[in-house]
Amino acid sequence: MIQYTTKDNTVLATGTPFVLGDLQYPANWLDLATDAELLALGITKTLIIDTPVVVPEPTLSDVQAAKLVDLSTMAQTVITNNFVSSALGAQYVYPSQMTDQTNIMGNVLSSILPGIDTTKWSTLQICAPVVVPATGTLVWQYVEHTAAQIQQVGIDLKAHISDTLLKKAGFVAAVNAATTIDAVNAIVWALGS
Repeated sequence: MIQYTTKDNTVLATGTPFVLGDLQYPANWLDLATDAELLALGITKTLIIDTPVVVPEPTLSDVQAAKLVDLSTMAQTVITNNFVSSALGAQYVYPSQMTDQTNIMGNVLSSILPGIDTTKWSTLQICAPVVVPATGTLVWQYVEHTAAQIQQVGIDLKAHISDTLLKKAGFVAAVNAATTIDAVNAIVWALGS
């Protein structure tokens, strides 16, 4: 491909009319002009060689490494995407972002401090009934929990995290054992599965 450039570094497109100074040039002028005519107008002609970019095919280890990153991301997503506990006698959904986990563990710790009368101790903990109203959204509310109830919520949170990490470990083992790229790509962890 040939690129034509004026003295002021304007690139002129071939096959397109252009104005230089006060003169209008037709669309085919650049293709027909001699080197002397181009030089007289201060137009330079440069040959641009288009070289295709060669992107190497990913190797098995490249695909495995990318899949392991995806699995770590999915594990974090699952862990922080709420969990269910029946600590209140019915199933409730509890938030599990990092701040939520810290708050739950703080409440659990507070419920077992020396000198606490667990028969009188209670705390408010945010949660939502599993039964979703007609809107399809969870209705979060602070609900009073006894010491035994918040401790069960903590146990259920720990189980949720442990189960997720064990599931991730199974996927990681499958990725590491895969001997083809197709086998790695066939390993899918969908949210909710």
